Amino acid sequence: MERTATPALVRGQKRRTMATCIAAGLLIFLLLLFGIALLAARIAYSQSDPSAWIMPAAYLTSLLAALGGGFGCARLRGRQGLICGLLTGVGILIFSILGFMICSGEAETDMLRVASSCLFSFLSATLGGILGGTSKKRAKRRRR
Repeated sequence: MERTATPALVRGQKRRTMATCIAAGLLIFLLLLFGIALLAARIAYSQSDPSAWIMPAAYLTSLLAALGGGFGCARLRGRQGLICGLLTGVGILIFSILGFMICSGEAETDMLRVASSCLFSFLSATLGGILGGTSKKRAKRRRR
């Protein structure tokens, strides 16, 4: 009986680079951010006092979207979940800082709130990468 080496990739499957997985993670982040933000705004404005719901909904939206982006990046890569999550978190951090700079304009903003929001989004993406890299389904052994 001759043993042959099994290929790492299934025929027709291409190896995904880290850059494509990070780009996909950032795209997943943006899609989740807009989708969850629309849902959160709809829920907040249906309440009697929407101003009390806006800031918590915004924080929760950014955390969930960052978690999903890091998770998606690590699942697409299949390994190196911590590195995928960290690099996706850096991309989200850059997006967040640029977004705050563009939206704030000349108005004074509370920089501690901006920094904490960016930091928690970064940590959430890193956690998503760790969860996405470790949550593989174990393949069942075939009995012969």
